[in-house]
Amino acid sequence: MFVALSATFWNVRLASAEDAAAASAASATTTTTTPKTLWAQREHILYLRINTPDVDVASITTFVNDTHVQMTARSKATGETYDASLHLFRRIEARTVTWEATSGQVSFIVPKKWNWIYWPRLLRDPKDKYRAYVGIDWKRWKIENEDEESDTLMGPGQDEEWLDEDLAQKKKAYFPIEEKPDAQLPLLNETTFVDFVGKHEINAVLFFDRERRGKHMSNPCLPAYYAFAGLQLMFESDNITLAAVDIRASAKVAKRLHVTHTPVAKLFFKNGDMFQFDPMELKDTKTLGNYLYRQQQEPYRMLHNESHALAYLAKFPKTAMMVLDSDRNLTAVITKKKRTKTVVAEDVFDMSAKGHRAKPDLLPVAYAKLKVPGGLADMPELAEKLNVTNDFQGVVLYKDEEEPHSFVGPWIRGVLDSFLYRMHFNVLEYITPGTFQEYRKRKLPMLYVLLHDPRMDQRNGTAPMLSNETKEEFKALLKDVREVARNYTGRVSFVYTHVERTGDLMDHLRCEFKNASFAVLEDFTEEYRYCVESTDESPLTVDRIKKLVQGYVSQDKNLEPDKVRSEPLPKRNPGPSGVYDVVADNLISFSMDEKVDSVIHFYAAFDEGNDKMDLELRMVSEMLEDVKTIRIGRIDGMKNERPKTFIDPGFFPCTIAFPADRKMMPVFFNKTAGFTRDRLLGWITDMAFFPIHDSWVDPKDVEAAKKVYGSDESLPHGRRKDLYNDWKYPGTDVTIVEYMKKLDDEIAAKKNKRQSNETSSESPPPTPPPKEDL
Repeated sequence: MFVALSATFWNVRLASAEDAAAASAASATTTTTTPKTLWAQREHILYLRINTPDVDVASITTFVNDTHVQMTARSKATGETYDASLHLFRRIEARTVTWEATSGQVSFIVPKKWNWIYWPRLLRDPKDKYRAYVGIDWKRWKIENEDEESDTLMGPGQDEEWLDEDLAQKKKAYFPIEEKPDAQLPLLNETTFVDFVGKHEINAVLFFDRERRGKHMSNPCLPAYYAFAGLQLMFESDNITLAAVDIRASAKVAKRLHVTHTPVAKLFFKNGDMFQFDPMELKDTKTLGNYLYRQQQEPYRMLHNESHALAYLAKFPKTAMMVLDSDRNLTAVITKKKRTKTVVAEDVFDMSAKGHRAKPDLLPVAYAKLKVPGGLADMPELAEKLNVTNDFQGVVLYKDEEEPHSFVGPWIRGVLDSFLYRMHFNVLEYITPGTFQEYRKRKLPMLYVLLHDPRMDQRNGTAPMLSNETKEEFKALLKDVREVARNYTGRVSFVYTHVERTGDLMDHLRCEFKNASFAVLEDFTEEYRYCVESTDESPLTVDRIKKLVQGYVSQDKNLEPDKVRSEPLPKRNPGPSGVYDVVADNLISFSMDEKVDSVIHFYAAFDEGNDKMDLELRMVSEMLEDVKTIRIGRIDGMKNERPKTFIDPGFFPCTIAFPADRKMMPVFFNKTAGFTRDRLLGWITDMAFFPIHDSWVDPKDVEAAKKVYGSDESLPHGRRKDLYNDWKYPGTDVTIVEYMKKLDDEIAAKKNKRQSNETSSESPPPTPPPKEDL
């Protein structure tokens, strides 16, 4: 029976590298034997068994670090020394390695550093001299994914070459992301967390779950980013440190700090302040370093007099300024959950400013505080500029081009933050490619005014220069648009920019640019764009913009998207096989033509089965080529946007029929039993309003009759049904009626067989084969 020994509680010490070397030197005079090592693994752990016959347990000395497992011991009988040294394939959790010993072997349980695919081998170097002494522990070996399902295929340092079993046996292991010591990013637990965050001014702690790496984690390399940033900060700043917490291993810390998901990061300040941020917004070590350096700056600027405050407002077009009278303490009583408490307004503003500083993506607002005796009593010019009275105390959000907004309570941080976020937007904002996404976060319909001057000069390839005449025209237009925007505050977001500075915005809006200023209204709910295009004959005016916004807000049913994403209209339709190429611009007209039965097939070009389905569709179209009352079309659903009034197909590929008498009641084709020409032909025949068999071959068409019957005789009108009944299915000697009946019988037989299997009594399970003696 094994006696479990933990490295933490066992009397035998875990020797350092120097101790191990000294022990080896001391035993040089005795015989040294390399013992056999057997190993097995799971996704997250290794099992090592070192065979040491007649070992003296008291002589066992072990050394474990992130990459090595070493063991030395002495035999009781012969006195020879056992020396095993393993340089492992990947990093391990050295702190949690445990081992146990008997007189015959030493066993290790070694947690892997990362959950990864099963290691292709145990040793790092495929040419390691110890390889000859390593074998498989078949008693513990389990085939990968046997009796367990693994979601994690690859982890940090992803390298698909490791999935090649032959190459994995020959390639030397190298994972750049792991070539660093843990000292760069200490792993904290319940006992070390409090002492660590109390020693430094600013601590950034990453909370992650080691067992949810790979595709569960948006960025599996996140701990490595923090480790590299920690290495840089070690040399540049003594006030900032980084650490990590594995919430699985340190569940108490995560619970106490209310960590409910990963990855997440928190800032801990020595004065007790704590702020949470999303580490995924800091995409590289440089961005993370700049963010942490910013935390050393003051969260707001202290202003001392009127001239200082006026200069600050002139420098920053958007400023959140708190005005206080140092002779009067501004407090408020807040009731929450039937409990009342007195809060100091200045403290609320301070926490709001610190929270703003802790955001990875800062708002374009500068924070300032003016706290002087008497407040604004002796500052009439500043009070007029802020649009407040001389005895005002509170927060004013000053905006250069608009009226300021004042806040006097309730003094709750969340309420103040919400006020500043909502009010910092101007009714008409100038946007750039860098600020575009910030305005989209509001999820309000957005009206873009895109300005362009056809008379603009290009000076030797430099930035375009506006003429003075154009500047005045734009200024007048924007002034009128700003007045329209005031009437729709909170319902529509108005922005403007210059066409030459839009970057990828033009492609996003998808409106045709005709070398003139234009406007676009983007609806985030339905994801449509309503365009106000302009030409020399019909220039962009504020009245046209106003009409567009009024029509949208009132949900005018006559207002339709000017542009949806669409491929160009095909020059030739139908194609050689009789299938129509449909795009978004002609999807409605193709489907809603009441003179024919329409069939439209939505596909995605990247679908593996698309080629086969396309072939089946073309074959059906060729069979129905002479049927003038049926039209079959196909549309690339990924390159063409569905018009607002068209039914949502829900998925691709998808085939929908629009019978001539039921255009508003489309019929979906069930492809679960197979997308074949036989099933398609039967489905089209059943759903079509115009009888396909009556028009399959015109009775007056002598050539058609000859093609079917091999005769020059013209068929009378009375034989239309007979013609359909006698028509041979292509490639067979069976009539189409018989073929369809045979197909229905096969489907019914399969259905009956399936129902019979479901209702039959369960048969006893088979006797398992004898377990292999390993």
